[in-house]
Amino acid sequence: MLQIITGKAGEGKTKKMVALANEEAKKITGDVVYIDSSKQKRYDLSYHVRLIKPFQFNVDTVQEFYGFIAGIISANHDTQLIFIDELFKLTGLSVEEIEGFISNLKGLSNKYNVRFVIAASCLESDLPEELRECLIA
Repeated sequence: MLQIITGKAGEGKTKKMVALANEEAKKITGDVVYIDSSKQKRYDLSYHVRLIKPFQFNVDTVQEFYGFIAGIISANHDTQLIFIDELFKLTGLSVEEIEGFISNLKGLSNKYNVRFVIAASCLESDLPEELRECLIA
């Protein structure tokens, strides 16, 4: 399953993501991973949530980012939920380009039973029609 949270910068996407990550970490039996470009949230996230900053691992392209996510899943079969904050900043993609990337994540989700929650700084109406079914906020 893949879910998307949209909104303009400063509208509270990250607060929703952090709250959801903390809530889900209490409920699920597997591991929760939170991917972000900074470590600012380390004090807001539960100690049950693993915070990862991909730039520390020289992840610079969308292909490398996808491989990075696949590596997280392959290295830890207990990973059940992955949060990706600041999708456009982390991947360098534009809203017009994300459909293929999201499709690839859905493939990982289905194959390995990992749920994704993604924050994207855009309006709901900016998303391709096919991705609107994934919106949760």
